[in-house]
Amino acid sequence: MSVPLSRPLSAAAAALLAATVAAPAAWADATAVFATPEGEVTIEYRDDDHVRMRAGDDAFFVIREGKAYMVGREGSRWHVVAMDDMAAWVGAAGGGGKRDGAGVDTEVRLRDTGRRETVAGIPGQVYTYAERDARTGQWAAEEEIVLSDHADARAAYRGLVRITEVLGAMAGEQGLDKGPGDVPELADKAVLRYGAQWRLTSLNRDRIPDRHFTLPAEPMAMPGARAPAAQPPSAPEGGHWATEEARDIGREAADEARSETRRGVSEGVREGVRDGVRGLFGR
Repeated sequence: MSVPLSRPLSAAAAALLAATVAAPAAWADATAVFATPEGEVTIEYRDDDHVRMRAGDDAFFVIREGKAYMVGREGSRWHVVAMDDMAAWVGAAGGGGKRDGAGVDTEVRLRDTGRRETVAGIPGQVYTYAERDARTGQWAAEEEIVLSDHADARAAYRGLVRITEVLGAMAGEQGLDKGPGDVPELADKAVLRYGAQWRLTSLNRDRIPDRHFTLPAEPMAMPGARAPAAQPPSAPEGGHWATEEARDIGREAADEARSETRRGVSEGVREGVRDGVRGLFGR
């Protein structure tokens, strides 16, 4: 089966995300842990306005009240950057715009192997998945994926989808405008495993503390960006998503992005956002 999808993301896993779990009216809380080559990533999801991704103790990514933030800690000090302000700053530095291939139709190929596999205690169906590069016409190597319509898995997986949507938009990868009905086998499914690159290792439906979706400090003012709205400080507990890029962004923003570092930081922001998407899949 080959289905055209109007979407710009170049990673096969991102195409898969675009075609799977659509935004529901509401989910109960769900916490999922995914194993990746970069280490474990924990996704906490309540609804599309309350999502957090963490993978360490020094930083995390959070969506709250319709806005996305990157949060990093240096010693006892927390740095918070609003991602729309970051996008405006990068754009002002000449780093805006969509990536190559944005808006180009891409074909995907999905084949049911007839096999079943249980991942993190959840039963699923094994498929092979591949996409064709719209520019070269070449098909990528097939990857084995495990899909499930289990309600708990769908709730947890929606958090991963939501984060990828936001990170993709930050990287100029907009245009995920085809619905999941374009690939019937993927509609309302969760991906439990994607090749050997990542897999669900655990999930639970316990209530997530409200403090996990709050900010530990007010968002920083980015040069050339509008002043961010104040947010009530709150000290989150537990581990948080950490990447070197997030820590770099926090340090440079804390130094008010002096002119001699602005170009390098702008590039770091762009690459950090792109790597945030790719890193989820070990790409």
